[in-house]
Formats: sequence, structure tokens, C-alpha cells
Amino acid sequence: MLFCHLALEFIFVIALNWIHVTVQQVPSTALTPDDYTRGNSLTNAQIHTNRQLHQKKPDVRRSNAPNNRAKRMEGLTTPGEIWPNARVPYELSPAYTLNERAFIARGFSEFERRTCVRFVPKTSADQDYVFIGKIDECFSELGKAGGRQELSLDSGCAIDYPSVIHEAMHALGFLHEHQRNDRDNYVRILWQNIIPANRALDYQKAAQSDPDLQFSNYGEPYDYFSIMHYSRNEDNEIGQNVIEALVPGYTALMGMGSDFTQSDINQINRMYKCPQAG
Repeated sequence: MLFCHLALEFIFVIALNWIHVTVQQVPSTALTPDDYTRGNSLTNAQIHTNRQLHQKKPDVRRSNAPNNRAKRMEGLTTPGEIWPNARVPYELSPAYTLNERAFIARGFSEFERRTCVRFVPKTSADQDYVFIGKIDECFSELGKAGGRQELSLDSGCAIDYPSVIHEAMHALGFLHEHQRNDRDNYVRILWQNIIPANRALDYQKAAQSDPDLQFSNYGEPYDYFSIMHYSRNEDNEIGQNVIEALVPGYTALMGMGSDFTQSDINQINRMYKCPQAG
């Protein structure tokens, strides 16, 4: 009888320990301090790579919510589309590996270090938030769409720091640099070379993407090296130019940035009225 009792106690303790370990191993829906520690330990060689976004679908997409307008570097100025108090609630898919979480954390850390924008774990009070998951390639909705909106970082771009901050800037409200309304003064778009053709949405000017939304350059000149600028052949499967710079020698260099430029930072700080804004 005593043996049976001890055996049951032993099994119960083992079960409790197994449950404890199992619960601890379930990834959190928010980044942890350990994720940020690992992210800040990434070397420059690991994070400063050329953004590789060659894909078949646009990386700025419409919201699935029925009451949301279509949203399409110019930055939004429409108040309802900008995150209040520079606070962006998010929920993270548990599908990410520790290494992928580290890259996402590093991206969030850089926003926090250089701007007043904060990506914070979603609380029960947050009705508007960004769900970050391996949904479909790499894309984001633009600005605050309302309700649950999606930011997709698949296995390829989740370990690509430039792609992380590029998509996060879309979520903050920024279009691509080459979608600025004044872009014809700086680049030429070769529409016939966009393959697949549905990627042409990522080359529309801001005014064409949604006439109801207001955009601004926030006083910044055109930036060929912005993290939001595509490379010359980003959307051509056989390497033909899709964008050509009007400045001699810039075509091969544009869109090769691996981090924020000062212009990117200035625009974020001005959009969100950060103390750092110049």
C-alpha cells in the first residue's frame, strides 16, 4: 500500500514537472527580454545584408476588414491611420524560431533606439493591433488599418533585418520611396519589365494608390538609398531593370540599403512627432 502511494506521488511530481517544462517551451505571443538580448547580440555582418524581397505578390496589401479603405517613400498624414502616441501593439505567432525572434527583436530595438516608436505586446484593451506571422511571403498593411491587421514575415525575411524594418515601416504608415508623387524627377519605371505583373501595385504613385489618403515627404528630399526603396530589378525574374535612376551611376546602387538612412529616421520622427524630430 505504501509502495503504491509513493509510486503515485512520484508519477504526480513527474507529471507536474512535465507540464511545467511544456508550458515554458511554448513560445510567447510577445518578444521576451531574452529575445531582445539575442537580437542585440547579432553582429553587423548578420544584420547588414542586402534586402532580398523577390516575391510574387505586392508587399503592401489591402486590409481584409470590410470597413477599411485600400492603403498604399511617402508617409501618411491622415490622423486615423497613424498609431496614437507612437505605440504599436502587436501579437507574435508562436511559429518563429529563437533565431527569427532575435531578428524581429533587433528591428524593434532599432526603432526604439532611434525614434519614439514603440512596438509593445498587445493587451486585452487593444482593439487595434498588428499580428506578425508567417502568413504569405513578406508584406504589411499600411498604417493603422483598424482591428487585427497582418504583417507577414516568412522564414526568408524573418531572418533578414532589412526586410523586418522595411515591413515594419509599412505598418507605421510609409509607402515605398519610389512611390513618391515626385518620383518622376528622380527615377524611370519600366512597367513592361515588372514580372509578375501584379507587383505593379508596389510602383503606383501615392496619389494613385488611394486618393482619399493624404501623404507627405515630411520635408525630406528623394532618397535613393532609403530602406523603403526597391533595387533596380526587384520585380523582374530575369534580372532586367524595373527602375532606373535619372542620376548617372545610381541605378546599380539604389535600393541596396541594409539599414535606415537618416532620411528614413527623420520621416518617422516627424510623422510621429517624436522629440527627436528635426
